[in-house]
Amino acid sequence: MRTNSVATKVGVGDRGALARDLASPAISRLNSSGNLPNQDDERNALAGLTNGVGAFILQCKRLDFHYCDWAGSSKGMNAFLQHTLPKFARQNPQVEITVSPRPHKHPVIRGTYINGRERAVCVRNLEKEQILQKAVLLRDASGEKLRRSTKPVRSVNESVRGIWDPYHGAKWTI
Repeated sequence: MRTNSVATKVGVGDRGALARDLASPAISRLNSSGNLPNQDDERNALAGLTNGVGAFILQCKRLDFHYCDWAGSSKGMNAFLQHTLPKFARQNPQVEITVSPRPHKHPVIRGTYINGRERAVCVRNLEKEQILQKAVLLRDASGEKLRRSTKPVRSVNESVRGIWDPYHGAKWTI
C-alpha cells in the first residue's frame, strides 16, 4: 500500500513528500538503481523492440525437411533425421521444424523467414554433418536477397558528414 502512494506522488511531482516516503522502509522495494520497479520495466520493454540492442530476434521462423524413404540421394538426410535432428531441434526451440516425406524427389531443406521470404537448399547425396551445416546456414540467414555490396559501409541512416578519410581536413606536411 505504501508503494502505491509513492508512485502517485512521483506522478504528481511532490518532491518533498517523495523524499519523506523514500526515507521510510518502502525504500527496500526500489531496485538497485533507485528507480521504482514499474519505471524499470518500461525501459526494458522499450529496449526489446529493436533487433540487436535489447534482444535478438531470430529471422528464421520455420525449417522444413523434405526426404524420400526409397531414393539413394536421401540416405544422408534419413541419417540426419534419425540421429542429428532431435538434438538440433532441442538447441533451437524458437524455430518451428517440420519433417515431411516427398516420394521420388531429392531431399530439400526449406527455410521460411519473418519477412515472408523462403529459401530452399537441395541436400542430395550429402552426409549428415554437411546437412547440419546447411540447416545452420538457413537458420542463421536473414531471408534477404543476396546483393552485391558496392560501399564499404552499409547503414540505415547515412552519415551527414560522410565516411572519415585521412586525406581530408587539415593538411599535414611532413
